[in-house]
Amino acid sequence: MRIKVLFSLVMLGIAGLGGGIATIAGLEQWRTSRAAADAVRTTEAAATLLRLTERLVIERGNYVIRMNASGAAEADTIGRLTVIKADTDAALATTIASLRASASGRDHAERLQAAIPTLTSLRQAMDPAAVLPLAQRDPAIRTRPQAVYDQMLGHVTAALNDSHRALTRTDGPLGDLMLVARLTWDLRDQASRRIVAIATALNSNRAMTPAELDTATVASRLVDATWARVKMVAGLIDDTPRLAAAITEVEARYFGDITRQTQALIDAGRAG
Repeated sequence: MRIKVLFSLVMLGIAGLGGGIATIAGLEQWRTSRAAADAVRTTEAAATLLRLTERLVIERGNYVIRMNASGAAEADTIGRLTVIKADTDAALATTIASLRASASGRDHAERLQAAIPTLTSLRQAMDPAAVLPLAQRDPAIRTRPQAVYDQMLGHVTAALNDSHRALTRTDGPLGDLMLVARLTWDLRDQASRRIVAIATALNSNRAMTPAELDTATVASRLVDATWARVKMVAGLIDDTPRLAAAITEVEARYFGDITRQTQALIDAGRAG
């Protein structure tokens, strides 16, 4: 199977992981909880934060790979980046509005709003660089995306922490479900870091560096450890047959064929 097809399959499996579990984990249940109205708003804010996390991770991965790719981006790649940015912007707007409606989220909304110009400035620097071959790109742009996206994700994590604490105080089972959802998003982030390390080398038509191999190896261990925690926490939650079914489905899909495909990518990247 061609490397490009393998890459697409791996990204598809990773992207579906957090979303599938979080949805079935009870976002709709949370909205109909017996909790007070503000707890419902806090739940809605948490759901938007989780979705924003996924959008930022996807955008980060695509740009990190693109800034380190050997060739200039083709038209379909530029089109994909345009769609990804629009999805992130929509998620940001929804999240900020939801946080402003929640008593525990207003300060976090303003921090996210204040971070948008930095993200915009980064994109304005990366987009012209994307259409240049690697030799013509400013070397500084190759490492800048990771830092900016990680800073944005730090703001999201801080907001999620407060939302999670508020939900746990209001209704313990809601907090447990939130923990399962957050763990799947942590797993999504770790899996994304792994595939970015692999794809950066493959897109540059070279073998993975020792640092990239180390990143992929460490990320693989974290993926396995985080998945074990997901199953442990989910097993402690009573009366969640849909959650159990979702975990069984994801384990069969992601930790079966797609894990083997990821290993194939690592082997290809090691060989160059």
